[in-house]
Amino acid sequence: MNTLLSNKNKIAIIGISASGKTKVAELIAKKIGLPLFHVDQLMYTGNWNLRPEEEYNLLHTNLLASHSRWIIEGYVYEKMLNRLEEADLIIYLDYSGMRNVWQYIKRYVTHRKKNRTELPDAKEVFYWRIFKRLFDKGREWRTIESVLKRVGDQSKIIRIGSPKELNYLLIGN
Repeated sequence: MNTLLSNKNKIAIIGISASGKTKVAELIAKKIGLPLFHVDQLMYTGNWNLRPEEEYNLLHTNLLASHSRWIIEGYVYEKMLNRLEEADLIIYLDYSGMRNVWQYIKRYVTHRKKNRTELPDAKEVFYWRIFKRLFDKGREWRTIESVLKRVGDQSKIIRIGSPKELNYLLIGN
């Protein structure tokens, strides 16, 4: 594992839908022993029912306050900027729209009718609106870019544009 990761206590892994945040977070957590938390568990109850915004913002804030070491993977928007400010390292999986479309289809085909590991009470579902948005990265990408511009220490942001770059980050070659 790359030494860049080994001395970090708080790592945020962000990206748009189907960018691979969960898999990357699981791999890093296993390698360096940080506890792993999933934003989907804060935002949703069973079967992809969205919690009220105030409720998941409170859960997010409480998670940050109650843990001194973490990897938190998942979507980020303006009211979750505190996660990025607290992070020692931000890994942004910024793959092409086509790659995310492919990953979205692959994830659905592989896991349809199965519960997601990060949200055990929700089966994998295919949404056409997400599929269409992934081609140009859409609203999610613009929101992430806007939030990243507000991070005080830009040097802690690592933008990953390809699996090769990710491999280099994870193992250093």
